[in-house]
Amino acid sequence: MRTGIYIDVPYVSANGGRGMRFDVLRRLIEDTDTHLVRLNAYVTHDSERAKRDDRYRQGTDDFYRILKDFGFKVIKSEVYLYYDHEDVMYQHSVHEMRLGIDVLDDAQHLDRIILITGEGEFSALVPKLQARGCRVELIGFKNVDLPLREVVDSFQSGYLIPGLIPIRGGDRDSKWGEEGSFVRGICYDYKPGKDFGFGRFAKELSSDYWITDTRQSYSPYEIVFFHERQLNAAGINTKYLPSRDIILEFQLRKREDGWCADKIKFIYDYGYNTEEEVSDTENEEYVAS
Repeated sequence: MRTGIYIDVPYVSANGGRGMRFDVLRRLIEDTDTHLVRLNAYVTHDSERAKRDDRYRQGTDDFYRILKDFGFKVIKSEVYLYYDHEDVMYQHSVHEMRLGIDVLDDAQHLDRIILITGEGEFSALVPKLQARGCRVELIGFKNVDLPLREVVDSFQSGYLIPGLIPIRGGDRDSKWGEEGSFVRGICYDYKPGKDFGFGRFAKELSSDYWITDTRQSYSPYEIVFFHERQLNAAGINTKYLPSRDIILEFQLRKREDGWCADKIKFIYDYGYNTEEEVSDTENEEYVAS
């Protein structure tokens, strides 16, 4: 399947995806049925700042080199500064326009297009790509526009992809999905009267995230037990559970009959509830940065 990846780096970085592992993203997409035709990363660059700020210049240059090492084409758009009538400064670039033009031009050579963004303006572009015979998939973090989520063929939260956003903490030698490691998942079944529920997390990188039935041997998911006291300790308002829109982070502990969630944190809610409603704690330890 001829596939193109188009990453809106400024939007992703500003909306929960800062620190995204581009090598993990490439491994996720590169399976036996995929032929990667385009790997485009759209970035913004402030040439004037680079002239006077050595740290900025060095940091951006290093970042571009890393992207190229992973096989991505770096497409830079200049940042322009302007001031409104109240002398408030704004930044502007055309990187999203360039992304839209490129993906529309490339569509005739692709079967599958993966957008890494959340920008709602792309919702008008998606039907045109689908009309050309392309399957359009979306990966995003925070502030993913609802109309965009609805118009694409599939949406996957980047928080739920193993290793895409590194998690701090846990046993130092534990990898995602091992005893003591921190993972992210959702609570799909909650029993208020019984004070417990069950969640689901992806145990490994896979192209089969649609296989949510963990009874299937080829499903990439595993089940985890949630206890109400752990949810309460995290300040989670359980009236919103179960929910496939609420992303939770937790540490895996082994029980005789499977996994148990410990040290639960609220990460994000893709539904209509506010973060304050879902997580009523003021302790930063339980709030995603």
